[in-house]
Amino acid sequence: MGFLRGCLKLCKLDEGLKHFLILCVITIVILPMICTLLRDSIFYIKPINVDKEKKLLKIIDSKRLNESLQILNLSNSKNFSDERPHHSLFKNQNIDIGVTIITVSRNRHQFDLYEPKYLTQVAGKIVSLLKDPALNKTYAVFLCNVDPDPNSYTEISPLSKILPTFQRFTAKIPQRLNIFEKEKQDYLFCLNETMNRKANYTFLIEDDAYPDDTLFSVLEHVIDNRIENKFSEFKSTVRDVTYVKFYHPPRLLGYYSLEVERIPELISISVLFGTIMCQSYAYLFIKSKYSMNKMWFLFTVYSCLVAIAIGRQNIMEFRRVSSSLFQVTPAPSCCTPALLFTQHGGQKVMEYMQNVRCRYNYAKDMVLEDVKRKHGLVGLLVQPNLFKHIGLYSSLRSKVLDPFIV
Repeated sequence: MGFLRGCLKLCKLDEGLKHFLILCVITIVILPMICTLLRDSIFYIKPINVDKEKKLLKIIDSKRLNESLQILNLSNSKNFSDERPHHSLFKNQNIDIGVTIITVSRNRHQFDLYEPKYLTQVAGKIVSLLKDPALNKTYAVFLCNVDPDPNSYTEISPLSKILPTFQRFTAKIPQRLNIFEKEKQDYLFCLNETMNRKANYTFLIEDDAYPDDTLFSVLEHVIDNRIENKFSEFKSTVRDVTYVKFYHPPRLLGYYSLEVERIPELISISVLFGTIMCQSYAYLFIKSKYSMNKMWFLFTVYSCLVAIAIGRQNIMEFRRVSSSLFQVTPAPSCCTPALLFTQHGGQKVMEYMQNVRCRYNYAKDMVLEDVKRKHGLVGLLVQPNLFKHIGLYSSLRSKVLDPFIV
């Protein structure tokens, strides 16, 4: 009887409201089914079996590793280094962008017998991407070995015969510095060594940051349009950009954030799709102006709630359709897996960092934020992410992490 009374009440409702309620019911049924596998949606069901998830990550690692070994020709007898002088990746003059992968050994059998070989995965992918003939800038790729026991870091040996390598230490060093200060000094060393190669830009990538296929096309678009403003009539608007981030932890990219662009972005999406839905509905059903205004409000609220449920991170994926659709916003303070430094920005960072000591709760990413704020410089973030964090074994925290969290 209660269900029947509810149906009778529904029949008495305004036709537009009735249709809207039906839409809501359908959405409540269908949306969770679609979003259960979408990480960062409110309906995402995280795997309960952590060991199973780790096993899956290792399978993905192995697949990427095999692909990289093929790209670098390390899986057969052919010597890739014979091609080196003729390839644009190894130019030592007129370099637009110096790409340096900062690396340190992982795991060392502290947790299990698995050797992730993140460096090989990332180096192979970068070499592959830079062979794209559509790229307009010149690149040089370097490795920066900051391992405290370099002679035991066997993974880098074959790669250093292929790619020019900076090595911070020549022998094993005692662990006297706190790990956060060492990480900062490692970063400064790699930044300085790359800038000494006279590249216009220095791109520092940590060895557990795996690049997206569109990385360098987007990077060149950002340089041309957001740093150098090559195609702008107003050259005076070029900003004093310190660095550009190409990765930020996905968990921090949602709508409920302190970043200034997030709420206006949610409102814009809600109004846009609310208007589209209202116009489509009006074309089919609504005649009165009063009903039109009411339905526009309802559809806007509906669009807002659906966007929150799906998650900003997932909605942002549609921007990958074109390099020009990637969003460039002020950079948050957290995390440094992939940063592009301008020449003057890199110099400012080095000058400031040399006089600051890092510690727990004040790591190098927070120092970078201080540089930007105190000198009135500009840090930018490109979204969606152009890297995946694949580091299951953390060299900083000396433990196993969920790479989707960091």
